[in-house]
Amino acid sequence: MSTFAPSRIRALSRSFHRNGCLQHRGPGKKKETAHWTQEKLRTRPDYPLSEELLEKTRPVAYARTNTRGYSVQMRTQIVSPGLCDDILKYIGPSLEKHKGCDILDLNPGAGLWSSKLHDFLQPRSHVLFESQPEKYEPFLKRLTEQPNSTYKLVKGDCALHEQIEELVVKAGIFPHQKLVSHDDPPPSELNTTLLVTGTLVWDPDKAGMGFSSISKQLSQHYAMHGWMKRGIHSFGPIRSLIWMSENDVITTLPRSMLYFGTTQYLMTKFGWINQVATCGHTPRGGGKAGNIGRDPRYEFESLAKTLKTMQENGMELLAHRREEIHEFAEDIMRLTNGTGIMSARDVNEYLRVAEINGKSTAGLLYEYTRELYRADSQEGGAPRMSGRAGEATMTSKGSYISRSRASNNQYEQFRAERDRIVDIGEEMYELECKILGVSTDQEKQALQKELDKKNADYEASMENFRADLRSSVIMDLDDRLCIRSPVPRLMWDSRPYEPLVFQEDEMWPPSRCALLDFVPSLPRERWDGEAWEFTFDFASALIRYGSESVPAALEHMVHGGSELVNDVPLLRDPAKGGRLDLNHLRVRMLTVEMVDQLCKAWREWPFRPPGADSPRFFHTVLGVGRGIWS
Repeated sequence: MSTFAPSRIRALSRSFHRNGCLQHRGPGKKKETAHWTQEKLRTRPDYPLSEELLEKTRPVAYARTNTRGYSVQMRTQIVSPGLCDDILKYIGPSLEKHKGCDILDLNPGAGLWSSKLHDFLQPRSHVLFESQPEKYEPFLKRLTEQPNSTYKLVKGDCALHEQIEELVVKAGIFPHQKLVSHDDPPPSELNTTLLVTGTLVWDPDKAGMGFSSISKQLSQHYAMHGWMKRGIHSFGPIRSLIWMSENDVITTLPRSMLYFGTTQYLMTKFGWINQVATCGHTPRGGGKAGNIGRDPRYEFESLAKTLKTMQENGMELLAHRREEIHEFAEDIMRLTNGTGIMSARDVNEYLRVAEINGKSTAGLLYEYTRELYRADSQEGGAPRMSGRAGEATMTSKGSYISRSRASNNQYEQFRAERDRIVDIGEEMYELECKILGVSTDQEKQALQKELDKKNADYEASMENFRADLRSSVIMDLDDRLCIRSPVPRLMWDSRPYEPLVFQEDEMWPPSRCALLDFVPSLPRERWDGEAWEFTFDFASALIRYGSESVPAALEHMVHGGSELVNDVPLLRDPAKGGRLDLNHLRVRMLTVEMVDQLCKAWREWPFRPPGADSPRFFHTVLGVGRGIWS
């Protein structure tokens, strides 16, 4: 039986790993190229561990000798005891089943999170799998040398899967665990007697092999290994609590269809992720800068759903681990009878009032809009004038306010029209659902006539909309349907609770990162490496055209490929996430089941071109892989 892992998800070689610890920043003077500054290495007296790490790991001394423009990579450490305590209090009920288990701790570093988790779970064994024991042994000795300690320090690199296999699995370091075989039937439940935790955060980001970061690569490996019964899942599918950088979380657990990609597909196929803790919102810039990708109205709507779920489950977000958006969402829920649904215009007005009243709307409104509202309020609504009597001249600040106001008014007009078109798009989807629900031909014909009229209105409105902004209408529509669809698209919109909010300097070096809770799904059949190779190749190629309609994307992949949709009835079932008109079903809206069925149809299609029997056909023809996963 094949256990093939596609080239995109193979483990890093030792030589790559040895050479990956430094990143070249190009020639130049030390002051111009130094990544680490006093600000980046700042500590807090109330977190003495941060000061101890600064002293003992000596990043400043190392950087001082760096004259070639290289940046020293540091592993981010948790230094806030309160953050650890709050996390364990928050998700403690779900951890009860793991008490007395074994713990595999990847990159424990300074060991604060390790010790807090250990004290809560009281494990029978706790393996500290540390890649730099020479640097962190002074910290970890405090754990291993405790009386009757169940800690065990093992030197190993979690980036090298063979080391986990050799030093943890084959070495019998967990005597209470039983290895599972590839020939064993699929498991019926998770192995709760083993828990994995780890910190996969480097600053600057440590590149993976064909990935933008090694932590993204490893998280995808670990997800797949749950079905392959290898690596950390050699004793059965296990839960893992992993710290990752914010940059990696954006695509691993996206909050908008803007960031949909192969990572999202793979993670959804092999498991489920909950975000336990995160840093707060950052200023919202143009493009993807500081931007989760969604209009604020959809952030509030998604948040309202989560707050209702938490209330039903008896959960409450800790008061000191909230930010302004939670207060806004609760207020909007009161104004909307609990739905959180408001028009873009109403949400913008709500945030405008909040901003001029001194509440932070960072990450919700664009920064230039926030500046405008504050300045506009201070100036009393009119640009300031100066000059001699009878020769009033607008000041530079007044001129700036005037230009910003004009720009913002234009943007609001654009948003209002976008909202109107998206409303039509949603009404079309609702009509499609009704058509499938009626029983008589007369009712279907009447609804179809109404749908055709809506479709014509939608197409005409899109034609009259600015061509360079039409994609924003489609993205907005997909985000709205994503939240309101009966079929989950993004794991984020089905989250059972809100993540706790913490400050960057609760880590050291200060960093924006998050704690993710990975729970593998249970495979329904034995792992077939060859079949997955075909699926992976097909899915990577298809998702490359995420913003295209499904028929158009299939035609891009191979001539005549749009015929495949006829073999997947699921695509035309709105109740299961499909659309009657597939020209309105974009690739990024496909469910995992839809992608898998399309792949099956592809493999059985009698008109496949020469060479399509290869499991790397699309990788060869289209060159998919590197750009998608990075």
